[in-house]
Amino acid sequence: LIILSQFIFQCKFFVLARKAFLRGRTSPNPGNPKQDFHDSQDFQDEEANVHERNPLILFIVLILQILLEFVTFMQQKNRKDGILYLITKTARKLINLTISARKANIMQKANIAVFTTIDVIAPTNLSERLANNKKTFLTFIVLLSAFGCAPSDDATGIAKPGKPVVIKNKGSDTMVNLAQAWAEAYIGVSTTASVEVSGGGSGTGVAALINGTVDIANCSRQIRPKELEQATKNTGKVPREFIVGYDALAVYVHPDNPLTRISIPQLAEIYGEQGTLKKWSELGIAHAACPSDKIIRISRQSNSGTYFYFREALLGKARDFALGSLDLHGSKDVVEVIERTPCAIGYSGMGYATAHVKMLDVAVESGAPYYAPNLQNVLDKTYPIARPLYMYSLGEPTGEVKIYLDWLLSPVGQKIVERLGFVPLKSEGSP
Repeated sequence: LIILSQFIFQCKFFVLARKAFLRGRTSPNPGNPKQDFHDSQDFQDEEANVHERNPLILFIVLILQILLEFVTFMQQKNRKDGILYLITKTARKLINLTISARKANIMQKANIAVFTTIDVIAPTNLSERLANNKKTFLTFIVLLSAFGCAPSDDATGIAKPGKPVVIKNKGSDTMVNLAQAWAEAYIGVSTTASVEVSGGGSGTGVAALINGTVDIANCSRQIRPKELEQATKNTGKVPREFIVGYDALAVYVHPDNPLTRISIPQLAEIYGEQGTLKKWSELGIAHAACPSDKIIRISRQSNSGTYFYFREALLGKARDFALGSLDLHGSKDVVEVIERTPCAIGYSGMGYATAHVKMLDVAVESGAPYYAPNLQNVLDKTYPIARPLYMYSLGEPTGEVKIYLDWLLSPVGQKIVERLGFVPLKSEGSP
């Protein structure tokens, strides 16, 4: 799919470029390549044969594009992550170039510039000149690569005058709605920067930080010493940690489930290896909406910060989750599955609660007081499954990244934290 999309894109690119070149050739006024000669027979003949006459150029440009992406892929430490990164980056490159071409007609201007240069150095029979003169051929490829293959300004984080910087922000699925809300609100704040948000899990965000492909990584867990070391080694910069809010992990069940509260030891026996709780009746309830009586465990994928935090809160570091759970990609997915599954139990951020699920009160141990997952109990430190939310930058943030982080840590940014059901930093008594 990548190769096919690249080939189609490059074919279209070359057709547009050839059109711009031929405008200059067929025009009575060669100094004005923008003059329209679409109706001329010569132009139509050239357009019809462009792919047959220049297959070598198309092929080489295609290979250059793929090689650039393959080099990036080879730099990845993990092959699976590398493939995902390769696909994502290639797709994003094509989308960004297409949007740029539509918005500002940049592609057409680039093509005219390239072929105006070639018009000076090449004779009328361009194909023969390129075949017989290696220097001219290389000049052509370099010029075409500069416009078609070079990284965008957005990818390098460097903005040209008048063009906003794109801050790349990636990571935790727990935080993705919050990060997106910040990014959308920031559109009305800054005219010099925009924020591009994507999820994938805390591990995905940290991996991108290690590879130097994001400005900010979102994490619902703290970065590990090994990850810190890898990021420093790969980029030459020590990641800087920011706590941007707090979250309570709620335990969700279906609204028809009569259970209203649960303890940490009970959760450990439901989720942990060799756990003893397999049926709802073993919790002392008659769950009429679940005829099988079987507890269906909903969990998160292992690259999720939520997964690691919940496992450690329940089981510590000496025990693991039992196999057989339904492991989902996102926090929202957990809630949506529980809405449709009366026998299910799962965990997700309290900010993802809806009217179609029920959150259980939680106690540290059997016989201890039970507390609901809400703002006040998190602030009081009485709710037992609460945690900080982190953002990491590569080194001390500067420029637009620093301005953005300062803004989201400000009272205005923290109001968005509270509006989305998380716990803001500035509240008195924050953990």
